[in-house]
Amino acid sequence: MIQTYKAHLIEKQQMSPDVFMFRFQLPEGQNVEFVPGQYLILFVPQGQTKARRLFSINTPPKKDGTFELLVKIIPGGVASEYVSRLTKEEEVLFQGPAGMFQLRPRQKNIVFMATGTGLAPIRSILLSMANSQWLIANGQQIRTDLFWGLRTSQDAYYLDEFETLKKQFSGFSYNLCFSRDEQFEKIPQEQKSVCITGRIPDAMEKIANNTNLKIDNASDYYLCGGRDAVETFRHYLYGRGIEKENVFFEKF
Repeated sequence: MIQTYKAHLIEKQQMSPDVFMFRFQLPEGQNVEFVPGQYLILFVPQGQTKARRLFSINTPPKKDGTFELLVKIIPGGVASEYVSRLTKEEEVLFQGPAGMFQLRPRQKNIVFMATGTGLAPIRSILLSMANSQWLIANGQQIRTDLFWGLRTSQDAYYLDEFETLKKQFSGFSYNLCFSRDEQFEKIPQEQKSVCITGRIPDAMEKIANNTNLKIDNASDYYLCGGRDAVETFRHYLYGRGIEKENVFFEKF
């Protein structure tokens, strides 16, 4: 059910040169009841009116009244410039939750494909999976692959978190796909093995040719990112014979 919330900013953290994490706190006793993968609507003051911008929730559901958003700061962007100017304890207005991008309980292998801040709803889903039995099917860990597309290695973050998930669940793996980077200088040496130069479809082909990753209908595919990227992913998967019923997406 869509509701209206007032929350205040409690933390702002720079994740990459142009991406920030904003953590908000609701009044005592309140929580946002949402399904991992959903988004909130931010009201952005513009004179006598308010613009609306959608942001996926970056965290799993919590009971402490907090939630996080990942925001790419775009010069001239109405919403990104508004949140970039927020000061600690400043109040903002949200509405939600909304959206149908969520994990389906189908006990199939899972492939996540994200670009940039499209990682946010997928991170929410992944962390929720890690706190539940989603990764287990018939006593076996479900294979879960994450492909995250970025421009260069300086755009990457949450690497320690991915490593923790990898150690915790043998069925989880991740790959960082850099469209404009071949040296991966900002990536720790021990994690460079997960780095690939090229876009996500190219990276998936390379991985499939050299590992036991199978791009077939035994998996469900969750796509999130910019419109052009998501459309590219869809056409790639359909061209590989993936049925539309196995592809779920959110684009912005």
